[in-house]
Amino acid sequence: MSEASWKNFIFTGLILGAILAGVAGCYPSALEEDYGRSVRNNMVQQIITPQAALDTGPTTGIPPDAAVNTFEKYKKSFKPEEKRPFVSITTTTGGPGQ
Repeated sequence: MSEASWKNFIFTGLILGAILAGVAGCYPSALEEDYGRSVRNNMVQQIITPQAALDTGPTTGIPPDAAVNTFEKYKKSFKPEEKRPFVSITTTTGGPGQ
């Protein structure tokens, strides 16, 4: 290929790359497609069973051990981290002068 055709080939590739990047930027992500679905679901649940808000019973479905572990991690997240002492280990090699 001649030098002019290489330049034309590279220029065409750059233009196509820019077009593909622009099109990919306009494509909606999975988050955008799902955005607001939980709010709509909660609203529908409140319309279907409005008396559910009056239920003051505890929720069920999580094992007690998992609940305790989760709560302990939650409580630990508010405590400041313990500072670990800095340990410095210096080693030397026994050379001819030592």
